[in-house]
Amino acid sequence: MTWKKQTNELKARIQRLKLNRKTLNLRVDVFNARQHDTRENWIEHLRAENDLCGLDESDMVFQAMPRFRFRHPHLTRKNIAAAEAEYFDMESWFTQFRIGEVFNEMVCEARVECSLKGDRSMIYKAFEYGKKHGMFDVLGGEPSLDQICTILDNTQLEMKRLEGKDVSELTVDLHAAGLSRVRED
Repeated sequence: MTWKKQTNELKARIQRLKLNRKTLNLRVDVFNARQHDTRENWIEHLRAENDLCGLDESDMVFQAMPRFRFRHPHLTRKNIAAAEAEYFDMESWFTQFRIGEVFNEMVCEARVECSLKGDRSMIYKAFEYGKKHGMFDVLGGEPSLDQICTILDNTQLEMKRLEGKDVSELTVDLHAAGLSRVRED
């Protein structure tokens, strides 16, 4: 490969990487705006109803997610491979973070719907969303409503404890937790 061709390929990789990071940061901005608007409107509604449903102050404070930056501000031939790996780590982390935030939002909304209207459909939706995205595995049959609420609460507590770490390894075993009846075959 000629020197000029290598240089052009490097420039193209750098441009692609910068564009990918810029796109990821736009996704972060959209996510932040959506989360802020949703949370503010939701809290205003709850305060107007005079019923915060047992939510604490940490559920009410919105913290915007910061934008992503590369460790090396100037990308060169020597650090392009590390920057590409760093970008893929950023994207993977953001996807996991977004899934976790949407799950938490769904669980909080489900609690509100259940307490204000007696509607339990959001609880089931939050449970299915968590199961679909691998936040927990349910072993030992279909859980009851009380078991689902316990699973959602435990998952939220575990996610707060992990704070941004990969939550795909979280497993809920209903038999081990004593939450389900043993089936007799």
